[in-house]
Amino acid sequence: MTVLRVAVATIFVLAAVGKLSAPVRFTDFLAKSGLSARALTAGLVGVVTVELGIAVCLLLPGLERPGAIAATIAGGLFLLVQLRSWSTSRSSCACFGKIDDHQLPLVGTIRAAAVAASSLILVFSPATQFPSAMETTVGVLLAVTGIQIFAMSSGVLRLGDYRRRLRTELNWVPGTRGESSERTQEA
Repeated sequence: MTVLRVAVATIFVLAAVGKLSAPVRFTDFLAKSGLSARALTAGLVGVVTVELGIAVCLLLPGLERPGAIAATIAGGLFLLVQLRSWSTSRSSCACFGKIDDHQLPLVGTIRAAAVAASSLILVFSPATQFPSAMETTVGVLLAVTGIQIFAMSSGVLRLGDYRRRLRTELNWVPGTRGESSERTQEA
């Protein structure tokens, strides 16, 4: 379970760094909920601080259980935000910065559910010692790989949607070198 602890902690660190690397994207997402400009900055700083605090707690012996409980609560809130976003605005939360530029809400929702479920598993896992170098390396690689898989799957789903729209809106047929019935009709 130590590797999972490191992976979840890494996800929270990467989310905090992502928000700091593209703060406008995240605050724009927060603005959709009607927060004032001052509240947007406080929201960004608050969320980043909580995410980093959770990561530290997950990694320190003796604090891993409170960290896992906080991670589960944060993951659950993240899941609720993603579900709301999916049902209303259909926009990404920009939780990981630029990597979420083209994130489909469905993929973000699945990612949020995975983080919440992983955190919940940690709540019920036995306490462990400080992670070894190998556990830390594997956990970090697991988290980064997972985030990239979600980003790539969103891109593949977007490509499929783009192809579907080309077919319906332009009567495009694959293998015709981009010619559509609109372009080939005589004027």
